[in-house]
Amino acid sequence: MIESKYEKDIEKFKKHVLNRTKRELEEKEFRGQVFILYKRSEKLLMATYDINDYLENDKTKDILALLLPHIFQSVREKKKATIICFAFCSEVWKREWDLKEGLPPENYKDVPISGEALMVSFETEYSSWNIMRDIKRDGKKAIVEDPIERDVDKMEKFSGRFANLFRKYNSNNNLN
Repeated sequence: MIESKYEKDIEKFKKHVLNRTKRELEEKEFRGQVFILYKRSEKLLMATYDINDYLENDKTKDILALLLPHIFQSVREKKKATIICFAFCSEVWKREWDLKEGLPPENYKDVPISGEALMVSFETEYSSWNIMRDIKRDGKKAIVEDPIERDVDKMEKFSGRFANLFRKYNSNNNLN
């Protein structure tokens, strides 16, 4: 299994992505990035894609969800590489619902916004992790709170347009 062979490299990749994303969020305007850890020949390399323009609205987010598997295919074919791990980083709205008021509305957008968070999702062929960090604002300056980590055993537990993209790509291994 590729994942166990690169376990230490994946851990370094996760730390690098978290630290870089936290720093960029605190230093400048940031909405989202995609990172890909891949192996070409005997080298481990990382590609970074700025996805800010795709996070403006639901339509552009849907387009991004369709584009990402093609980016994986491009890395694999054009760079003659094996993808080891993928990270999706984005600012997200936190929404909270008091269950004493009953079940939340079916449309998540009807649940009140209670704050902001930095969400970083990592995927390999067999595993996924989702790390959330609260964001506090001091004027325009963003301050990222300490990490809250949540390991997820099965990727099917993730939901949303960006869930399972790497797994879907790998199950097809091509998009033709």
